[in-house]
Amino acid sequence: MPFFKADFKQILIVMAIITAKAQAEQAKQEAITTEEKGKAAVIKAKFEKEQIRRGEGDAGYKKLVMSTDGVLAQKLKAWVRVNQRYAEAIGKQKWVPEIQMSANSTGKGNSANDLLSLFLAKTAKDINLDMHVLNNN
Repeated sequence: MPFFKADFKQILIVMAIITAKAQAEQAKQEAITTEEKGKAAVIKAKFEKEQIRRGEGDAGYKKLVMSTDGVLAQKLKAWVRVNQRYAEAIGKQKWVPEIQMSANSTGKGNSANDLLSLFLAKTAKDINLDMHVLNNN
């Protein structure tokens, strides 16, 4: 029987060595898994941060567009109202002049049209309206 006891002890020692090696391999795999999970968390945080930045950029752009459109709409509304008032005032005028006021000796000048052109130019300048932008769209 002493022979079997020695073999049994040797088997226990070999099993302990195998168990220790397996535990060491398991610890190594857990370290690798933890490292990979950490890398994934960093990538996820970076992606979320980029999404937030993109959202903030988009929101800022939309806010700028809305404020620009709002200013343009107000300018156009004022421009339309002024021109409506000019049209109403001109509509009340006599189209056949009782007095001809022209520096032109041929009498072909039209003071009403000249006055209207000046009013329109002044209005456009007052509201800082760029007619080239409106004509291009």
